Amino acid sequence: YALYLEMYMTIYAVRRHPETYISTVADLEAKLATWRNAWPQELKSPRPAGANRALPLYLQLWYLEFRMLLRHPAVSLTSDHAYNSESTEICKDSAKQILEIVRGLKSVQSLDTTWYNAAVFVVAMTTMLFAVWEKNKQGLASIKDVNDVRQEMEEWLGIMGDVGHMLGEH
Repeated sequence: YALYLEMYMTIYAVRRHPETYISTVADLEAKLATWRNAWPQELKSPRPAGANRALPLYLQLWYLEFRMLLRHPAVSLTSDHAYNSESTEICKDSAKQILEIVRGLKSVQSLDTTWYNAAVFVVAMTTMLFAVWEKNKQGLASIKDVNDVRQEMEEWLGIMGDVGHMLGEH
């Protein structure tokens, strides 16, 4: 939680500092990598096995969520086009991996259906849409990109339907 507090106190703070934005992001990414590297090897598996398959998936989800929030285009304080493009790509890749993790959590019936996680899922969804929209604005989006995001949105909508049902929506 200390990393989240630091991110919220710097990147999402009311008084933010554009002059230190890129270095602050780099510092937080280094701390995130250190945290992830400290995990035991069995918790790093992309396809965990055994009785407690949910814990490694949740650790990966938290890692990806942090990475996506840290690099989200909506909080960027730099006009550096290359940096912002890199951040959008990191967010898109993190969001796609979050979808993969959520599929895994759903398959082991361990999907966290709190309002907080529902919000994280919505951020992942909109990030994926934004990345394709930005690519399309630049004339770089292909039919495959659009079809892929359409399929991913259908999966997300199914997951959100499950979340809504578990939260009491009928």
